[in-house]
Parts: sequence; C-alpha cells; structure tokens
Amino acid sequence: MKEAKEEKHCYVVEKIMRVWKESVESPTEDSYASALLKFKDVCEPFPTFLAYVETIVLNTVKKKFVREWMNKVLHLGCRTTNIVESAHGKLKKIFEE
Repeated sequence: MKEAKEEKHCYVVEKIMRVWKESVESPTEDSYASALLKFKDVCEPFPTFLAYVETIVLNTVKKKFVREWMNKVLHLGCRTTNIVESAHGKLKKIFEE
C-alpha cells in the first residue's frame, strides 16, 4: 500500500511540475493564461499550495521569470545568475590568494 501511495505522490508531483513548466515557458500572454488555468486545475486538491504560489510567486514576481515577460527584456539568453555567481567565485579566489 505504501508503494502505491509513493507512486501516486510521484505522479502528482510530476504533473504539477509539467504544468508549472508550461506556465513558465509560455511565449505569449494567451498561452500563459491557458497554462495557468491548467496549473490551477491540477493544484485544486492542494488549496494551500495554490494560494501560496498565487500570492507569493505569481502575483509578485512572475514578470521576472515567465518567458512571456522575460522576452521583452534584453537578457542575451542568460536568464539566471549562474554566470555572475561563477565570475564572483573566480574573483574571490584570485583576491584570497
């Protein structure tokens, strides 16, 4: 019985992540709206989680990571801070020596 619950849990998490990625990777506002409806539908059994995501993430910072809005800003293909973090680490090493 425990294995069945774990399998179901994994399936639910995968499904949520799939619709989340679809939302984040939406190239237009219309596709974002459609993907967001799917996300809300999938997360309906988890109202606390959905409320958190809507309040803390989507209503406040979606324009910083959803492709539809990110494509309006010149980012030269870099949508994370990995490059900056790497350069900072290298500089720090140089100055520590």
